[in-house]
Amino acid sequence: MEDINVYVNSILKAYAKPSVQKFTASLIPNVENSLVLGVYAKDVKAVAARLVKEGLEKEFLSSLPHGFLEAYIVHAQLINGVLELSTSLTLLDEFLPYVDNWATCDSLRPKAFVKNKQKVRSYVLDKINSISVYTRRFGIEAVMTYFLGEDFDEELFYAAAYGVKSESEDYYVKMMVAWLLATAVCKNRDQAVSVITSGKLDAEVERLAVKKCAESFRVTDEDKLLLKNYIRSKKV
Repeated sequence: MEDINVYVNSILKAYAKPSVQKFTASLIPNVENSLVLGVYAKDVKAVAARLVKEGLEKEFLSSLPHGFLEAYIVHAQLINGVLELSTSLTLLDEFLPYVDNWATCDSLRPKAFVKNKQKVRSYVLDKINSISVYTRRFGIEAVMTYFLGEDFDEELFYAAAYGVKSESEDYYVKMMVAWLLATAVCKNRDQAVSVITSGKLDAEVERLAVKKCAESFRVTDEDKLLLKNYIRSKKV
């Protein structure tokens, strides 16, 4: 077997399309264009599935760093498929230092978290408080993915929602908090609306959250109007 990264890159390149490369690269400005191949998400998942079928997933997971954006997303997909919690957490801790963009970060949805929510609470809280931009984003997204609705976790929700305390905080962290709040308006309405209208949020997070709610098909017209009026009242 040739080097595993060379092997995976050759498979990914066979799926690459110039139009997809141009579009994807435009959405992720902090990744060099030369590191974006331009592979559809479904094809990236197919590559991950192929590695599992060929019994090469462990070898690839041990081959960091990778290089191309899509190779990192393949890595994320492989982590997602791991069901044993301790293995999943170990792989995440090895991988997160290499995550440097929102697309790779948002590809992480570990299945091991689904049936182990109480066991991963402290882990998620630790990630929310990380000094690393995309580790923080991962932690906040984990709250949105696993700890809303019937599994609403007050401590994690408020840690994520009020975690932005500086105007200089990275945009991609702020946007994830806004996304969390807009999703929570649909799943835990009272708590989310209370946070958005508390006057305690970072100004940009507040603006982004209201914008996300306004754009959402799941947020009621009544709540959109309530939040719109809240923003208007602050300008008076």
